[in-house]
Amino acid sequence: DRFFGFFFVLALRFLISFLGIGKVTCSFVKYLPQIVLNFRRKSTFGWSISFVLLDLVGGIFSIIQQTLRSIQISSIKPFTANVAKTGLAVETLVFDTIFIVQHCILYRNSDEFDSLDQDDEQREW
Repeated sequence: DRFFGFFFVLALRFLISFLGIGKVTCSFVKYLPQIVLNFRRKSTFGWSISFVLLDLVGGIFSIIQQTLRSIQISSIKPFTANVAKTGLAVETLVFDTIFIVQHCILYRNSDEFDSLDQDDEQREW
């Protein structure tokens, strides 16, 4: 009975870790096309930065929470025990920083963008 309980807990932990890594992967796949599209168009016209700023705040709060917990228990375990949470927070900070740089620095003065040929856009994506 204890034998099966051990493997059940082990399988459950594996499943949770697997789903967490899946979430990190999905987020990567979600962010990357927008960065590429902004780069190709040399513009962020028609794209709102509001959600990126909110997403960034969430990532910062997540890192702060893990840092405070690490200080409280004098260990880095909050960062290493939940790889998905740490990965999502870091991924959010990196991608949102790229979006902010694109929007506020690189393509700041581009009110319009050169239209991409719709056939080219469909072919590439």
